[in-house]
Amino acid sequence: MGTIAVYAIRCAVIAVAAPFLVFVNGLIDTEVASTPKAPAQVASAVTTSLETAPSLTARSQAVVRAPATPGDLSGMSRQVLTYAKKGDWLAARAELWNLSTAFSQYNWKDAAVSVEGIHALADTLVRARQALTKAAIEAEDVRLHAVRLRLAFDALERREQPLWHAYYDVLTRDAAHLRRVLPKGRKADIVAAVDRLHSHYTLIEPALYVARTPGVVQQVNALFAATETHIRDTGINREPLIQLADHWQKIWHPLFYGTDEEVMAVKVWSVSPLYPVAWLLAGLIGSVLAFVAWSKAQQQRETDGV
Repeated sequence: MGTIAVYAIRCAVIAVAAPFLVFVNGLIDTEVASTPKAPAQVASAVTTSLETAPSLTARSQAVVRAPATPGDLSGMSRQVLTYAKKGDWLAARAELWNLSTAFSQYNWKDAAVSVEGIHALADTLVRARQALTKAAIEAEDVRLHAVRLRLAFDALERREQPLWHAYYDVLTRDAAHLRRVLPKGRKADIVAAVDRLHSHYTLIEPALYVARTPGVVQQVNALFAATETHIRDTGINREPLIQLADHWQKIWHPLFYGTDEEVMAVKVWSVSPLYPVAWLLAGLIGSVLAFVAWSKAQQQRETDGV
């Protein structure tokens, strides 16, 4: 009789407690589902979403990212170039959007970059975006703009041994080739040599604006302007072009490894054969005026003496 009574009491307790246990289990399941994931799980989830929707992920990352550093901007430009080389235009566009957002929020107040340098960086972003948003994307054009972008933002991060220094050998070879074809080469060969030199220079020009003073870059651009003036004439006056080619061979080392003063010492005006003539005429005119002034003074003295 006692055993039966104990069994009956246990059954009654279980019947009363069962609904409460179900409720508690429900609360536990809800708490587990709402617990934040571990960092590794979050990283895995972000990687998965990057593969499925890179543009949306890049935009959300740009919103939550802390203020960018030069290294961050350089890293994003590296990713743009990587995607461009692979032909992954969607990913390249997404990372470029990310870079543009970080660039617009960057604190330029304390950056050791001139206004021209900031403008050059912005221009590389605009041109790369235009290349990536064409109706028919030109792969080579996108890659060239991605290279300009990469070199420019790397120059913002690294003052010592920047990537644009890798073009020293390329440009010195181009200048040497131009000097070889000038004495007896056809006009088409000379034009092609100048175009090759300019196309390679265009890749590093934004980086130069970031790394050097505006006057230095303008000095190089003035050399190109002088070269273009002579090369586009109906006939070719080889002598000034040869002098310009000599200047090209002189300017690259100080531009890459020297001081601003050494670059500015390569004077563009000295390449024109008209300048010696102008100085000669100026000297003759000055001599004539001096002689006239002396003669008048002599006449005035004689008059006073009489």
